[in-house]
Amino acid sequence: MGLRGMQIEENAQRLADGLAGLKKHFANFSETFERIGTHLKNVQQSYQEADKRLDKTGTALEGMLEPAEPAKPLPGTQETLPLTSLTAKNGG
Repeated sequence: MGLRGMQIEENAQRLADGLAGLKKHFANFSETFERIGTHLKNVQQSYQEADKRLDKTGTALEGMLEPAEPAKPLPGTQETLPLTSLTAKNGG
């Protein structure tokens, strides 16, 4: 009976040691998991900010590159008039 009691006590101690080790591993994993979550949040915020800047830059670039309608030369000459003059002269 005493030998059986000692075996149970040893098994209980091994189980307690195993659980303590598991708890330590879980704490390390939890810390790493939280750190990854923080990094992912930062990456998401940076991505959203970069996306907004990209949209603004694209819009500005499109506005600068959008071709303005060139003035047409007058018939028989090389001279051009501003677009408003041509529109008024041609009725429209």
